[in-house]
Amino acid sequence: MAKYDPLFHPNISQPGRHRRLATGPAAIVAALICASPAPAQDPPPAYELGPYWNVSAIDVEAGHFEEYMAYLAGRWREIQEFSRRQGWILDYHILSNVFPREGEPDLYLMIRYADFPSTDEFRRRERIILEHLRSDRQAISGEMRDRARIVRQGDQMLLRELTLGR
Repeated sequence: MAKYDPLFHPNISQPGRHRRLATGPAAIVAALICASPAPAQDPPPAYELGPYWNVSAIDVEAGHFEEYMAYLAGRWREIQEFSRRQGWILDYHILSNVFPREGEPDLYLMIRYADFPSTDEFRRRERIILEHLRSDRQAISGEMRDRARIVRQGDQMLLRELTLGR
């Protein structure tokens, strides 16, 4: 019989004898862990989160539509264009409610953001806009008071665009 050499026969504990296979609960658990398939991956979502839309409902007093549109075409657009150049907004839109029912607004002002700023960031941007306009909060508040006689701001919504996957 050949001499036992553990370097060449590592699975044999003694010459002529094989090691016993591990049995018992620990061996069963080890076998299940090794034999179990990889965890299933979640399917990709059916949609992706897109930009935010800030929508303001505006009711214009009778006889003041042209006056309010002049404001939107002037100061309001200036602020939106400045914000777009800064990269703060993606774009903006004005939608007219063609057949408003009782209690519905005449206009919707919509501003689209890639992400919504924190309160601190919002205040920082406000300061930059006021500097750009060469104005201050008090003057802007006065302009808002003046506009309040011709328009009433209704509900405001923050919506999130969802893009469906392919």
